[in-house]
Order: sequence, then structure tokens, then C-alpha cells
Amino acid sequence: MDGCEGRVAVTGLGAGVSITIRGAGVGVTIIDCQSSNQRAFLFDTKADGFFLEDFSIVNGGGPNTAYNKGGCMRLMDASTVTFTRIHVNGCMVDDGAVTKAGCVEVGQSSSLTIVDSTLENCEATGPGGCVQVPSGSSLILDGAILRSCTAGTVGGAIAVQNSNLFQVIGAGASISSSTAELEGGGVYLDQTAAIDVVAGAVFDVYNNEAGTSGGGIAVMQVGGDAPSGSIRGATIRDNSAAVCGGGMWWGEGVDVVLTDSLVAGNVADFGGAVCFAGAGSTGSLISNTVLSGNSATDGGGLYVTGSTSATLHNLTITDNTADFGAGAYFGTGAVPTLSGSLITQNHALVRGALYTTNDVGSTIDTVGTVSCTNYGGDAENADTSCSGVSRFVNPPPGDCASNTFCKRSTDPCTLAGPPATCTSACPTALWIP
Repeated sequence: MDGCEGRVAVTGLGAGVSITIRGAGVGVTIIDCQSSNQRAFLFDTKADGFFLEDFSIVNGGGPNTAYNKGGCMRLMDASTVTFTRIHVNGCMVDDGAVTKAGCVEVGQSSSLTIVDSTLENCEATGPGGCVQVPSGSSLILDGAILRSCTAGTVGGAIAVQNSNLFQVIGAGASISSSTAELEGGGVYLDQTAAIDVVAGAVFDVYNNEAGTSGGGIAVMQVGGDAPSGSIRGATIRDNSAAVCGGGMWWGEGVDVVLTDSLVAGNVADFGGAVCFAGAGSTGSLISNTVLSGNSATDGGGLYVTGSTSATLHNLTITDNTADFGAGAYFGTGAVPTLSGSLITQNHALVRGALYTTNDVGSTIDTVGTVSCTNYGGDAENADTSCSGVSRFVNPPPGDCASNTFCKRSTDPCTLAGPPATCTSACPTALWIP
């Protein structure tokens, strides 16, 4: 079908009735809107579900749309739609103002499930280059590919805003090569949005770019409300952010958990792999995760600032580079726990393993953490070999007093004068190999 001469309003027959629209296959059945500033579909609410199967939708919307949501498709409020083997390509929504959802916009209290389908090359001047999900709705991905989309604000591929569910199940999702002018080059969540990447589902977030923070993923508090949930088994790689968190960025007060994941090859000014950039984040937020091959000016692997008291457990922080703190950088007021982790083979101009600001408000509990064979200046050309004794001592619980640094050795420092004990995360003047 060529030229979507008007929005096709798909209206159901009432409760208990579902509608299936089926083609002969992707690339065989093609709905081409020819950039005519029209959508292909507008889904109403009067059905128990709409099912789209086996066709392509291309070139929906355009640079002068009379609408501001959903370049190719829009789900009206309280709609339920499932894509199976659907290809959406080259859609755009631009009405001269801030628009949402280059490919598909999900209305309030609606649900979109994407199964074995691809959304790509879509553009919005506002949030959600591929998909935007507003209040009270859900987006479920199962074998979905979202790539090469652009957002003029947040969420290059996906923007999930307010009280919504973003879930990755089954065959998982690939989010790649998308760009946001602000936060969340790949995925953006804010307010009370919840993310659930279930164990065993593939979640590959790569080659995305953010103009500010969260090259791969950004989770952000808005109006005092913060996202929640868990990301399990993710690969977050080769993303970039101009400011903080090349791989993933936690805003103020956000408690989204990342576990059993790989964060590799990402780049940012602060926190090449991950960044905690505000106050109030608590709980065990990263565990059983590798931060490897990332780079930044400050904190190649990890950057923490503000009164963040999160627990970071069982991390392998390796092969990262930075000017300051290739393994980790702890800024003013940071009070996290970095426990049971290995920091090794990181390279920096200053502090290959850890860098802390000269600020007594930062307390770093390094219980059970081993730091070895890192390289950096400031008398830390190479710290203790991994075959030798760790530079950290495991302090007993409660041994790190408030506004102090944890002890790493009971032996006197080689520096003259007080203090007589070296520390695991000490100010510049006290760090020795």
C-alpha cells in the first residue's frame, strides 16, 4: 500500500473481541506512507487487543506533521497492541514543536509488546526516537531490535516516563546506534518508571550516544519521584556520553539495580562505565558485574559524587583508563561501600586504582576488596602485585568511622609526620605504593 492518505483508525468491536492484521511477510507486505506527514495506524481502545503480524511499515510521518506523537503509529489511551515479526523503518514526527515517539507512541494506560520485530531509523524532536511510553503504560520486549533512532531530548531509542513498566523477557532486546540530545542515548527512564530485565533475557545496549549523561542507559529522578527495578545479565558496551556515565547513569535518589552484567568499552568525561551523580542513592545497586575497558577524564570504571551511600559488591574493575582514578573516582561527600571487589590493570595519569578528592566528607568502605597491579602517577607507579598482599586491609564492620577513610595498613607510613597510618582511599598527599 503506497501513500497513507489519512490515519487509519483501527477500532475494535468491543469487549471479548480481538483483531489481527496479518501480512505475507516482512519485505513482502509493505505499507509505505511515502513521508506524506501521515501515520499508518491509529489504534482505538474498543477491543481486547490488536495483533500486527508479518509486514513492514515505512516512511510514516514527515517534517510537517499535523500531529505531535507517533510518526508511524499511535496507541490511544487504554489500547493493547502486539507486534510479531513487524518491521518499522524511517518514520518521523515533526510539527515544528517538541514531538514524541518517532516510530510508535504508547498512550496512557496502554500496553505495547514487541516480539521478533525491528524498529529503526525513526526520529522525534522530543523524547523517544523509536518509542515513547507515557503515564501508566507498559512496553514489553521479546526478541526486539531497536536501532538508529534519534531523540531531540531524552531516550534516543526508548523513553519510559512516569509510572510505567519497561520489561525485557524471553529472547530479550538489542538497543543500538541511537542518539539523544540530552540523557539516555539508548534508554531513558524517569519518575516512577520501573525496569525489569528478567534473568536469562538478552539485553544488549551498544553504540548509543547521549549529549549529556547516560550514553547507554539513564535513570533519573523528576519531581521527587525516581525509577526502580532491576537490570540482570545486561551487556552495556561501546556507548558514549558527553558528561557522565558512558555506559549507565544514575541520577539523584535512584535505586535501580544492575547485576550479573558487563559494562565495557564506554566513554564519558566522568565515569566511563557508570556514574552516580547525585545524593540519595542507597542499597546494593551494582553487584557481580565487570567494568572493563572504559575510559574517562575522571573515573574510568566508576564515578561517584554527592552523598551516595550505595553498596557496590563483587565488581571486577579492570583495564580502564582515566586522567584521574582509572578504576574509580570518589568525589565530595561520596560514602559508598565497595566490597568484595577486584581492582586491577587500570591505568591513569594519577591513581590507577582509586582517586578521592581531598575532602574528609568522603568515606569509602573497601571491605573485602583487592587492589593490585594498577598504574598511575603520584607515587603509585604500580601498586602491590596481584600475587602479593593486597593494598587493602579488610576492616571489621563499623571500623570505618563517619568522615574518615578506611585503614589499609597497620604499618607506619613512610611519609614523615602524622598521620601514622595509610588509608585505602586517602587524600592525594598520603597515597603511597
